[in-house]
Formats: sequence, C-alpha cells, structure tokens
Amino acid sequence: MRHVGGYAVRSEGVILECGSGATTLLIGALTGKAERQFIVLEHNKTWYDYLRKILDHLEFSHVTLLHAPLVDYEGYRWYRIPHNLVTDQISLVICDGPPSSNPGGRYGLLPTMLEHLSEDCVILMDDTHRRAERNIIDAWTECRCLKANRIGRLGTHAEVVFC
Repeated sequence: MRHVGGYAVRSEGVILECGSGATTLLIGALTGKAERQFIVLEHNKTWYDYLRKILDHLEFSHVTLLHAPLVDYEGYRWYRIPHNLVTDQISLVICDGPPSSNPGGRYGLLPTMLEHLSEDCVILMDDTHRRAERNIIDAWTECRCLKANRIGRLGTHAEVVFC
C-alpha cells in the first residue's frame, strides 16, 4: 500500500487500476484534491456495486469505476474496454486483476491498453512472487521493450517501465 500510495502521489496524468479493492480507496483519497482522473476496471458486478456505494458515500466523484466484464481476445481474457475510454495519458497502472485463474491472467493489459499508456507510464504489477505474473512480464517484452524491478517484501510486486 505504501508503494502504491507513493506512486499515486508522485505520478502525473491518468491513473488506471485493473481490479478494485483497498487500493481503490487509498488512491481515491490521495488524488481527490488534485482532481486527477482515476479509472478503475472491475469485472465482478457484485463487487462493483458494493464499491460503487462506498465511493458514492465517500464522495469520490473523481474516481471512474467501470463495470468491465471479462471477454475473449486472441488467446486470453481481459476486461471489455469501454468505447468511451479515450485517453492516451495513462501514467500509472496498478495491475491487480483480473484473477490469475482467468485465461491469460493479467497478460491482456499491454496488448489491449498499450495505445492508452504514456511513454513514461509505470505499471505496478501485484503478485510477482507467482511464476505466472513473472511469465506475463516476460511475454510483454515481445510487445514493447520493458524493464521490470521486483519490489516489496519478498518481491511480491514489480515496477515495470518502458525502455
């Protein structure tokens, strides 16, 4: 949480979160006064509805929580990206979804969102202590030159930046 909060405060531009939860509330609290655009993709409708009520109660109107069901792409499943998501200024991505049980895990982030990511975008990938997430980062290097640095206690998450 400390790493995510620090990046959210220091980054400029749009923040994207894949999967929602405690970090959604943390980033929402940290970015509210700065009037930063914060987009959150959530596939689980029940969780989306629950979190929507919390965000409304907290008056986090700057948080754009989108219900984005998982759909099939070529060889993986990823969030259905809304047509109204028109931004190429995403400077920070917190990738903690979709679940690893999903075909392709979190692989879909780069092939589906690359055109929306700024040149200096930082991707924070959670759960990099798992081989599947490390393999995803390796596969991303086929789409784009990347540098990954595992951070956190026992390397549980990674900072991924473009070369």
